[in-house]
Amino acid sequence: MKKLINFKNCIIMGIYSNIMFILFIIICLFYYDLYGNSGIASTPFEIIAYTVEALGFILMSISIIGIILVVRQRMIMKVLMAVYLVLEVVIMLADFQFLSLGDWYNGYSKVLIISHAIFSAFVCLSYMSLDYKKIPFQIIVGIASCIMLAGMFCIIFNIRIYASVLTNSFAYLFLYIAMLIQLNLEVLQVDCYGDRATVAEYKSSFFD
Repeated sequence: MKKLINFKNCIIMGIYSNIMFILFIIICLFYYDLYGNSGIASTPFEIIAYTVEALGFILMSISIIGIILVVRQRMIMKVLMAVYLVLEVVIMLADFQFLSLGDWYNGYSKVLIISHAIFSAFVCLSYMSLDYKKIPFQIIVGIASCIMLAGMFCIIFNIRIYASVLTNSFAYLFLYIAMLIQLNLEVLQVDCYGDRATVAEYKSSFFD
């Protein structure tokens, strides 16, 4: 079991989860393009879309919870990741009307979209604490964060919040694939429970 729950596998689960989210939103956009104005319900589309979404959330939960459990220290990063997971679940369920949040929720809200993009980028930046001494890793985290901030441009085209969620999925897909490559090349080294290697002293005035 311990061999299955390791940092690399958590990153791989993160890759698959974001692929699921991208597929889910593409399916939904295709569905609305075909049936949105007609009022015709298409059960096969809905079954496929929500199955893909559920798989995405399951894999995302495994990835985030796994990282929280296996990585040493980095408490602020872990808390932000947990909050991000809950936030994404609530936003997606609310935007696709599986969860009612009352009249205050508006998927087109500029404040919501901007806040979501900024918070997402801040969560992504907290990943720098995994190996803050490696410049290549810092660069890919910075690029992923910028992609998330670009989600704010959804307000220009008056697009719903799930477009910002889609931007995040592309950003995390880029980040996790780059991290996996760096892990395989041993460029990125993360202190995890159970590692035989000597654990480096971790200090950070910003993220922990």
